[in-house]
Amino acid sequence: MNRMWAPWRTKYINTIDRKGKGCIFCAMPKQRQDKKNLILFRSKHCYVIMNLF
Repeated sequence: MNRMWAPWRTKYINTIDRKGKGCIFCAMPKQRQDKKNLILFRSKHCYVIMNLF
């Protein structure tokens, strides 16, 4: 397996708060701010979210 490296993301990675705020894929839908969180579609059991990067 090849490891991908994106050095321009180092600043972002180093600023992540790792104090256990939960899973991004659980938290974002609960905010109910679909446009801001790039959630394109919701159904009863799933949702579609865009990747900002």
